[in-house]
Amino acid sequence: MANPIHLAWVKQGGDKWNHWRRETSDSRQVDLVKADLRAGVLIHANLRNADLRRSVLRVAVLLGADLRYADLSGTDARFAILCQAQLRKAKLFKGTFSEADMRGADLTEADARGAKFRKAKLRGATILGADLRGADLRSADLTNADLCNTDLQGADLRDADLTNADLNLANWRGAKLSHQPGLLRRVDYHTEEGTNRQGLARQWTCLTRRQIARTWAQERMKLARGGGQPSRPFLGRLELWLALLFSDSGKSRRV
Repeated sequence: MANPIHLAWVKQGGDKWNHWRRETSDSRQVDLVKADLRAGVLIHANLRNADLRRSVLRVAVLLGADLRYADLSGTDARFAILCQAQLRKAKLFKGTFSEADMRGADLTEADARGAKFRKAKLRGATILGADLRGADLRSADLTNADLCNTDLQGADLRDADLTNADLNLANWRGAKLSHQPGLLRRVDYHTEEGTNRQGLARQWTCLTRRQIARTWAQERMKLARGGGQPSRPFLGRLELWLALLFSDSGKSRRV
């Protein structure tokens, strides 16, 4: 359970909490395990490295809060306001952030495996290098988000808005995706030797799923015969393409 002293101070709001943290000589980790902070106002609160496992942050206002390295595993933060919040390297494992407002938040290298972000507003968020394996991102707004080098294996992104998102180097293996016109055309196709394959990507936009799979196999064979190996970015984009094509059903369709 939460430390009663920590809980009493944090419930007084972000300003008083920050003042207490600056003045106190207590160097122990902030213990807010299972704390009920629903509808709390913690604007710019310093919760760095805090233990918030299984806490309730539903409808809480955490605008610009510092949650770097914090543990929010299993936390219920539905409808919370986390705009501009700092969540770098935070643990969000199996947390619930459905319909939370996380615009401009920094989730760089966060551990969000199995977390729920359904209908969350992540517009302009930095999710660089985060672990989102198995995460639920259905109908999430990821417009202009930085998903570079993010692990999205098995994640559910059906109906998510990925307009202008940076998808380079992301791992899409097994991800569920809805068709979005031009999604793959925004991603760079390059080998380590710098060969530009955007023309190939454009050519694929009129192919069926079966033709895409065949073309992928043929391309890899050509590279193997030529003595070269496709780079991770190139194969990653192909994996995303296949995930997109096969996510809805097994039937061939034009995209």
